[in-house]
Amino acid sequence: MSTGVVRDGTAPPEAAARQALAAELGYSETVFVDDGAEVLRPPAGGVRAAAEGPFTRVRGRAEWAPGRRTQAYRSPAEVDAPAFPAAG
Repeated sequence: MSTGVVRDGTAPPEAAARQALAAELGYSETVFVDDGAEVLRPPAGGVRAAAEGPFTRVRGRAEWAPGRRTQAYRSPAEVDAPAFPAAG
């Protein structure tokens, strides 16, 4: 699951504009930060967000994504390799 973060969430203030931007970004989830100094408060609970250079890090809790697992990869090529057998 990928998440898009719009650091200036006040730029598209109307819900319809936010939905259009989220659709254009193409992420499964998009967060609009209206005030970067505040804690995000989704229904599941408070989440800290922090700016790190050109990126924003949003930290969630593992229990919010049941059934997910982590996977260690040895190289970038292994990450890019398809996770399914080739057709044939």
